[in-house]
Amino acid sequence: MLPDQLFDDYEYYRLFTANYRQLHRQGCVLKTAKKTKDRLDQLQRLIDFCEENKVDSRRFLHSLFQARYWNFAPRWDQLVPATEKTKKKALARYHSETSTPIYSRRIQHNQQNVKPDDTFDPNRDISFMAEMLKRRYLAIMDTARCMGEMQTTLGYHPKSSVCAHCPVTKECESRLQAMVPFDIMALRLGNLTTDQAKRVAGWYNATH
Repeated sequence: MLPDQLFDDYEYYRLFTANYRQLHRQGCVLKTAKKTKDRLDQLQRLIDFCEENKVDSRRFLHSLFQARYWNFAPRWDQLVPATEKTKKKALARYHSETSTPIYSRRIQHNQQNVKPDDTFDPNRDISFMAEMLKRRYLAIMDTARCMGEMQTTLGYHPKSSVCAHCPVTKECESRLQAMVPFDIMALRLGNLTTDQAKRVAGWYNATH
């Protein structure tokens, strides 16, 4: 288990909290959390804790949201129980959970979108979190911001249901293509493999 997977899970679960939904209804533009070293370190601590106690770290993270009745996300520095008392309480809660629909939906989503011998490639694949962010910007027609945050939104994707309704797809596609030395649309359409794109990028970097 990698901290990056738990980070994505955390962001997914955060979408279901009452605090997030209230801010969204108020029209607030909510950014995804920054993947900082400190946060990844906290997630690694959580992974270590779960391995020591023989529990699934992904489901344990889910139980932390459940413990807060989905009102708000747990603080990054409170993912691992600080005392023996809170540890016993957290583990008892984990083992007593019988209904985990949001967790089950998350795992099912991963299984449907990740190939057995493949890993997520932001240049090629559709990201759930990126799609959520695009949808927010499209709802308020802030396409300039969406294009300005391509490191997070990942830019135009020909298979994206959100991009299909965007009025500036051509401009976004041009900006995205200018950022990489290979045909990123061919990659996203499945007409170019990740390995082929890497080779093109390697040739480009070697000659510039």
